[in-house]
Amino acid sequence: MHIRFYFCRMFCVSLPLLLFFVTVFLATLFVSTTGCRNSDPTQSEQAPQTPRPAANPLSSSRPNQNVAPAGDSPSAEGTGASSQPHSPAATQENGEAISPAQTEPVQRVLDRMESAYRNARTYRDKGEICISWTQGGQKWERKTPYSTCLERPNRIQIQVNETVLNADGKEFCAYFPEMGSAILTRKCPDTISLRDILCERDLYLKLIDAESNRFSYLPPPLVLLFAKKPLDTFLYGVDEGTISMRNPQKYEDHDCFLISIMRNEDETILWIDKESYVLRKVELPTRILKKEKSAGGTPVESMSMTIELHDAEINCEKWESSVAVTLPADVREVETFAPVQMELLGKTFPSTPLANAEGTPVSIPQLRGKTLVLFFATAWDESAHASLARIETLYQKYKTNPKMLFLAILPTQKSAESVARAGVTLPFVIDSNGVLAQQCRVVGNVAFLVDERGVIQSSTDCDRNFEASVGKTLNGVDVATEMIRADAKSRQDYEESILKWIENDVFLDPADITQPQIPEAKVSPSSDPVVFKNAELWKNSELKAPGTILVVPGVEEGAPEKILVLENGNTIAELDEKGSIVARHPLPLDPNIYEISLLSAINPEDGKRYYATFGKRIHIFDENFELVSFYPPKKPEELSDSVSDVRLEDLDGDGRLEVYSCFLNNDGIHKTSLQGELLVQNKELGLVFQMASIRLQNENTLAIVNQTGGILLIDPTDLSQISQFSVLERTLGWITSSNFQSGALESLAGIALAVGGKNKALGIDHSGNEIWSLNLPDGIYTRPIDKIFPVSLRQSEERSGEWLILGPDSSLHLVEINGILIDQFNYGKIITGISSARLGGRGALLISTPDDVRAVEIQWKK
Repeated sequence: MHIRFYFCRMFCVSLPLLLFFVTVFLATLFVSTTGCRNSDPTQSEQAPQTPRPAANPLSSSRPNQNVAPAGDSPSAEGTGASSQPHSPAATQENGEAISPAQTEPVQRVLDRMESAYRNARTYRDKGEICISWTQGGQKWERKTPYSTCLERPNRIQIQVNETVLNADGKEFCAYFPEMGSAILTRKCPDTISLRDILCERDLYLKLIDAESNRFSYLPPPLVLLFAKKPLDTFLYGVDEGTISMRNPQKYEDHDCFLISIMRNEDETILWIDKESYVLRKVELPTRILKKEKSAGGTPVESMSMTIELHDAEINCEKWESSVAVTLPADVREVETFAPVQMELLGKTFPSTPLANAEGTPVSIPQLRGKTLVLFFATAWDESAHASLARIETLYQKYKTNPKMLFLAILPTQKSAESVARAGVTLPFVIDSNGVLAQQCRVVGNVAFLVDERGVIQSSTDCDRNFEASVGKTLNGVDVATEMIRADAKSRQDYEESILKWIENDVFLDPADITQPQIPEAKVSPSSDPVVFKNAELWKNSELKAPGTILVVPGVEEGAPEKILVLENGNTIAELDEKGSIVARHPLPLDPNIYEISLLSAINPEDGKRYYATFGKRIHIFDENFELVSFYPPKKPEELSDSVSDVRLEDLDGDGRLEVYSCFLNNDGIHKTSLQGELLVQNKELGLVFQMASIRLQNENTLAIVNQTGGILLIDPTDLSQISQFSVLERTLGWITSSNFQSGALESLAGIALAVGGKNKALGIDHSGNEIWSLNLPDGIYTRPIDKIFPVSLRQSEERSGEWLILGPDSSLHLVEINGILIDQFNYGKIITGISSARLGGRGALLISTPDDVRAVEIQWKK
């Protein structure tokens, strides 16, 4: 049963950031910077413009870092009360008069800092991010390298943790350990820009990977040196009245202004050199990080987080880098960062000699003519169990296929015992001394798919995408070319999103950006259909504030459908085919919990029907509308409007209904039992807007849309991500599916929203290709209701169904499953619920408004 989602709440609010990409939302990050020295900046008298909205299309995740206990660490928090900027008679705490420089207006100090960096010929620091905290009585400290050095126009060196970028005027290089021995090497541009620095998605994700990005997504020195208006980032969303001057203090023997900035109830303090106007230190708020670290159960008693820009200096006489890095001995130059196996796609598999269990030589070229699955097994511990189980399942499925051959490639004869204990029965060969594994750059367990010509078609840890690739390869599809094209498209999408981000010139976390106001759609005046005419069958005006409509099939074949309407947010009204109220079922819901949707399903375990409502919380009811459970198990006052979609289905095939729910507060997807027990969750998916179920390779799969604007395929068993694809130049916020024809693939449809509230309905195939589109009225959806759903409205069975699409102005659009527009008209009233039914054998629309519920027969014109 397809459900609703509060489309206007998050998708429209965070739209532009979605439009520009991403891959992956959103998590808390980790960054750092430091130091400053004297210089002679040219002062600017021009005040900065009011910060404007912008969108960062990207997101990242923070890797785990080893942290060691440390001794006492002094708090980084500044002291002293705020001083008024225009107060020549002001005095310090010791009674001495404050100099005019100390009472310089806050805005002028910020302007001069901005001007100093804009006009800087050189800059360098020895930065680091310093975090210290006390937890469970134990003191901890972590320092992360975070330095920036620049000589205009094209010499720069940046280090964030272990990621290093270097340009010496001739060559541009970048390196981080996760890419193994690969070092990115390109010709150095004549003038370094942010586009050059952020040239690779993997490099970008490393540069922003720090908790300090809550203040600035990019390292603050980079923003100051390259942004057109750096203060647009530092002061974004900050009211003028919340910027104040603290009492001055010294940092590394430099007198500094201390400027306090309040954003979202969090205080950041900038330490700005009084002489050079160089940023020397940033005190960062710790409220969110402290809460995260306390989530494990042990509270954090105290915490400080600072960006220390040690020895920061502009316009120094002799510029030199403070960045040092040790490269691996077997370093190899690459033009772009890519997963190591990606580089091997479309190439011939190496012909390194192997040996079978009896010691007989085996050569891969000798096996040409068959499709090969070559599984490098180098790990057999618990972490490798999933890949071992998947390869064995795949082997059992295809082992009798004469066109295929499976081989496990093991490092030693003895390792065959470990593979056997793990339940893997593949025949194996020995890769003596791991020569072949080294040539294929294997780390962990990796499966290679090699076609009958000996060409590598795919390489993964044997996930469900790999199985799909096997089927395609057997049917003659060039999977390698498909994957290479998809990768090229992904890189193009990244490049476009970065250009948009740089153009917007506000470098913040998407969650911290208030998007431009999108106009609310107004209800369009009523209009008549063209292809068909709507004839009212009945109207019920007795219901109070009717909302969601759910049509439930009859218990017995041929029995009339049951019409359920959510009344007043906490009562289920049951109507008969003529619209009369048969029964009312009050729901024991807390009045503070706004319930917005209703769905039902039959439990295969006991054959009973269950219902679910959701809004701030999910409630499960039995067939008599008695409460069975609720989720999440929080107090009403702790809940927020975070449940965006729910599915009540048996997708994992265990013979029991499960409740799949997604959340708008970075909680991802949860899977619970009917009794409200949490079975599994995946919070790494961030903000999830909508879900749909489809079948891929005869297996149930969840298709979701989240803050990336693309479609993610999720395994319903463990909620792990199978794959991800985007619809070209579209940002999705809604997705649904329907099996219009028995035995055929489900049809996918969705709604994309562009900048300014431009809505577009889309038909999508299972590879993410757009197969049709329909322009919808502009504006945001203001009510929690289905936006697009399958209906069957024709009098005859000549068609299997249609898509009915609701516009934000309460217009209705009926299209064929192939996207051909049948008709469209304006209902003329606010629609609070809509569904379709067969009433007396006639196709009808059921529409609720704040005043009534109506059944409208669709009579097709001849």
